[in-house]
Amino acid sequence: MANQTVHHAPNGLTYLNAGCGETNSVDWNNLDRKRGRHIVFHDLRKPLPYSDDTFDAVYSSHILEHLDPEEGDRFLGELFRTCKPGGICRIVVPDYEQVCREYLRRIEAAIETPDRKATRRYYWAVLEVIDQITRDKSGGRMLETLASGDFDEEYVRLRNGEEFSRFYSPGEPEGKDPDGKHHGAPENLSGRINRWFARPWKQIPSYFLSQLSNWLDESRGDPRKTGEAHRWIYDRFGLKLLMEAGGFEGIERMSHDKSRIPDWPVYALDSTSDRLHARKPDSLYMEGIKPATPKLERSR
Repeated sequence: MANQTVHHAPNGLTYLNAGCGETNSVDWNNLDRKRGRHIVFHDLRKPLPYSDDTFDAVYSSHILEHLDPEEGDRFLGELFRTCKPGGICRIVVPDYEQVCREYLRRIEAAIETPDRKATRRYYWAVLEVIDQITRDKSGGRMLETLASGDFDEEYVRLRNGEEFSRFYSPGEPEGKDPDGKHHGAPENLSGRINRWFARPWKQIPSYFLSQLSNWLDESRGDPRKTGEAHRWIYDRFGLKLLMEAGGFEGIERMSHDKSRIPDWPVYALDSTSDRLHARKPDSLYMEGIKPATPKLERSR
């Protein structure tokens, strides 16, 4: 396996962000299927391009749910393999327990007060439960709902946090879906040109190529094939079992701003730009430790 060059953070430690998307740091080793600056292009369904025991911390946010259980097990195995003994693994996924509890709350509220606001909030809660799993076209019914304007903006913003402003703006609902990915109609040509040329001129060629590649990747249609759709669900019990089966110990639930990863507050990868709130409010954060003396072989 060809190994990528590994660089160190200012504190001398090595960090991996597997499936970084647009949320990454130059101090981390970033992998993603979308090309970009400081990002190594890689399909996370394949073995990671790093040697055993490379990283002091491995981190993956909102990736595991896009893999089927077998792929997810292999991916977690790769995180375990590349993590140093004593290193930290932080996994972030949509918290399906929280989503389902919110769905039940919205049912009760709509039954008690069946007005337009309660009904809209109920419908969005239904979409959170089912849309990312069942969609057969990019953006699914979530995107259709945003395009129609028939939703409670305050509630959707609350449920999706800072991400909401990135995928929706009035009159241009075809931006990104609530999972943070571009979907629907692309921005118009003048918008693209303005965005390209707002960047330093030396960056334009590489930026153009990376964006062209990303648009081509996202135009292939079926979200079940492109990786857009969710292929499994996780909650605090199921994710703990998965991480334990993967060899990690000391599994603990964290928050967006709490972690055992050294200097985590510096990077705030799970926080909003003002560092005050969770970047993805529906998230579940779990951390485990790779044993200093690993078992002879994994249980799975």
